[in-house]
Amino acid sequence: MAESSRATQVHASILNTVDVNVFNDRISSQLPVAKNHPGPKRVAISSNSRPKTIFRPPISAARKSYTVRYKLQVLAYLHQASIPDGTQSANQLRRPTLVETSHQFKIPVPNISQCKLAESTLLTRVGTERRSRIGKRKWPVLEKELYDAFQAHRKQGKIVRRGFFRIKAKLLFQQYHPNEGVFQFSNGWFNGMVQVKDYVLKS
Repeated sequence: MAESSRATQVHASILNTVDVNVFNDRISSQLPVAKNHPGPKRVAISSNSRPKTIFRPPISAARKSYTVRYKLQVLAYLHQASIPDGTQSANQLRRPTLVETSHQFKIPVPNISQCKLAESTLLTRVGTERRSRIGKRKWPVLEKELYDAFQAHRKQGKIVRRGFFRIKAKLLFQQYHPNEGVFQFSNGWFNGMVQVKDYVLKS
């Protein structure tokens, strides 16, 4: 019981920190049609029985790797999301299936099943993963220079977007690491750096 309560609290904490968009009725047209299988039917959930949970729209591209936090976001969606049950009644909702969750997050069904089996372990790791990433930055001097340049631009009232970091990082890499080839500006490196520093980017 205590573990179940802990899982619910972590799921809620993760959902509250996600930059979410309203998960509205359009999702019903985006979900694949589930095949009928023998077994007990899913019990419909009344929309009045609990507050409507808000999630991101479906992911547009599959990831090559998944963080602990991302895995828990997937499980939170699987356990807590309420979607239209396909009937004519707008008030009848149900939990998403594994197939629908796979479609939403672009994660294979077997991977989600593995996450379910390892959920208790994931819950114990969620607070330590970010600290581990912070201690393994490959180019700390370059990232500090980038952060200082970012702060200087913001103090001048300039809007700093992703392209600024791409250009500046390549120049700094040539300056500090001239013998290490060409700098590869990857999403993983950039997202990790943004999490370490206090970046607030404007779209």
